[in-house]
Amino acid sequence: MDYQFQHSGESGAQQFKFVSTSFSDPWGNQWAGNESVNVNTENEFIYGTPSDPDNSIQLQQNYWYTVVYRDNGYENTTAIFMETAAQPVAFTEVMQEPVLVTDMQPVSVIATLSAAPQTARSYFCATAPTIGKRPAC
Repeated sequence: MDYQFQHSGESGAQQFKFVSTSFSDPWGNQWAGNESVNVNTENEFIYGTPSDPDNSIQLQQNYWYTVVYRDNGYENTTAIFMETAAQPVAFTEVMQEPVLVTDMQPVSVIATLSAAPQTARSYFCATAPTIGKRPAC
């Protein structure tokens, strides 16, 4: 699951929890326990009810954040907050050549973006686990 937002508040520490409802209790399931969440790094979050202490992360005013949360069900999990100075653009098309690849064969990847990236750009690439193959990026 991923989510994007622009932080419009003051720069500095922000406290939060990941939560999901449980039989009409909006705080029924909680993931927290990380008082030092790092941006651009996968972080661990502890499942519990209640899950203390709250998570804490340093956010910059007017920066954009893309959060990718690993859905492990009702267990401990990980998430990453990726920080960009400008609104993120999306990959609208990705092609590779050759289409069928043998082990350790070089592959060219061509990506089309939804808009021109800003000057201060970062590219984040996530890979799915593969069996017997090496991930890209």
